[in-house]
Amino acid sequence: MRWAAALLVSALAIPALHAADWIKISTANFELLTNAPEREARKTLAMFEEARGFFLREQPSLAGSPPPAIIVGFNSFKDYRPYTPKSEVLAYYQRQETGDYIVLSDLQLQRMRVAIHEYVHLLVSHSGLSIPLWLNEGMAEVYSTMQEQDGKLVIGEMKRDRVLSLGGGNWMRLPDLLRADDRSPQYNEQDLETMFYAQSCLLVHMLMLGDGYADKFSRFLERISATGSSQAAFSEVYGKTAAEI
Repeated sequence: MRWAAALLVSALAIPALHAADWIKISTANFELLTNAPEREARKTLAMFEEARGFFLREQPSLAGSPPPAIIVGFNSFKDYRPYTPKSEVLAYYQRQETGDYIVLSDLQLQRMRVAIHEYVHLLVSHSGLSIPLWLNEGMAEVYSTMQEQDGKLVIGEMKRDRVLSLGGGNWMRLPDLLRADDRSPQYNEQDLETMFYAQSCLLVHMLMLGDGYADKFSRFLERISATGSSQAAFSEVYGKTAAEI
């Protein structure tokens, strides 16, 4: 995705993205550049600030102190298309020398799930943790379920598309899931990556929220980062082999 982000960074310096229909709105922690309506822009910034507060309260070791993020929100997929790495990608995060960028195909409410997903990648990037791809993507998926209920932000409701994928596809073997990296077919081929994301989400959902797992998840993060081994961390923290997991 680096080429897409580099293209976007270059584009931010040309008049096309500074025309009259583009605006910039800032808070203490985020800067939003967008050609979407201002009302949608302010709602998006409020959502990011709420999410940041959630992570500071609930997962301070992950939230840490990342620098202010630059969000680029397009008004339509047509505007966004020249800056996307793949046609099916609706948002992405890239850390550049010029800053941390979260790029959104639009600011509609249904895109907030992918927005939170990419924000988690930003937090992980600045957390000092070194974690495998399945855990990085799985955490981003679980946290992307964030929604407001009775005045509180809650996580954990499995999204329908992930449930359908798990019910209708051929599951990856767990060793293959654990060893996948950003060069693996499971992550790069569209017919395989859907199952990779769904299984990563399911596994991390259990570790983060499941009985017998949730209270040790923070330690699991620390040990998998320190050892570089999913199987070693499973054994050390939960007393189980990968097969038992």
